[in-house]
Amino acid sequence: MTFDNGKEFARHLKVAQDCQLDTYFTRPYTSQDKGTVENRIGVIRRWWPKGTDLNQISDTEIKQIETLLNNRPVRKHKYLNAIQKMHQLWNQVPTPA
Repeated sequence: MTFDNGKEFARHLKVAQDCQLDTYFTRPYTSQDKGTVENRIGVIRRWWPKGTDLNQISDTEIKQIETLLNNRPVRKHKYLNAIQKMHQLWNQVPTPA
């Protein structure tokens, strides 16, 4: 999993451990290192253009868009949506004894 360099990822080691992932960080100011994130931002901009005051958007509307995005098939994942892919990955992780 690749993280941006923001403070919101301060607990990246816990995420890596809990999900049994290798983690990486992007180089500062290189959006090409985070293609999926940039792609999703582009998709979100279909509903809310750049500069939109997100404080003016209701939680209900955000949840609706979240649901649409999480149920959107992704070619990279053989057309599984994000939820299906996460379930597939979780089922491969052994449960602690």
